[in-house]
Amino acid sequence: MGITIGPFDLKTDDLDRTAWLFYVTDLGIMRMFFGKEKQAVPLLKKLILLNYNHFSHNYIICARQNGEIVGILAGFDGKMNRLVERECGQEYFRSLGLLKALRAGLVALFMQWLFKNSVADDEFYVNNLCVAPGNRNLGVGAMLLGEIFRKYDKVSLGVNANNHRGLKFYERNGFKVESGHKINILGKTLGAYNMMWNRKDNCCGSG
Repeated sequence: MGITIGPFDLKTDDLDRTAWLFYVTDLGIMRMFFGKEKQAVPLLKKLILLNYNHFSHNYIICARQNGEIVGILAGFDGKMNRLVERECGQEYFRSLGLLKALRAGLVALFMQWLFKNSVADDEFYVNNLCVAPGNRNLGVGAMLLGEIFRKYDKVSLGVNANNHRGLKFYERNGFKVESGHKINILGKTLGAYNMMWNRKDNCCGSG
């Protein structure tokens, strides 16, 4: 398969493809934050170029095949998370403009209720993980997680309650559901499961 794992490189990696992979991580959530794809991808590109937001190049790990990005994982430990939370507002405002930043902020408040919003210093939080549709079921996602498992004893993440495929994937890789929230809005169920991977529960530590 020839997959390599490494940090995102602003000089050589495809910014458009990376922004698109962020967008298709969870279309429902991304549409709430950024709108439709044609609007969202350029905004995500701006955020990737900046330093202290949830989509910054500083926090992206890539899976590459023949130089092309086939998967991404973005996240941070507790110390980095506090820095992002402190600085990201200004970067979202610079990238989105006032009205879109306010919209994203309101959605973010709702998402904080759904997803875990505190991260311990010794814990890594997976904010996004996406494998390109044509490269799924080949172990790419497990390889990206494995890079994090080698460095941290605890790894957490949130999964959309409607993402049954994602939930099963994370369970196969050693994550366990810790908590969850669900709410019904206009006949639609919205919710999330907060999941945790512990090295002590996964003796091989490899996912």
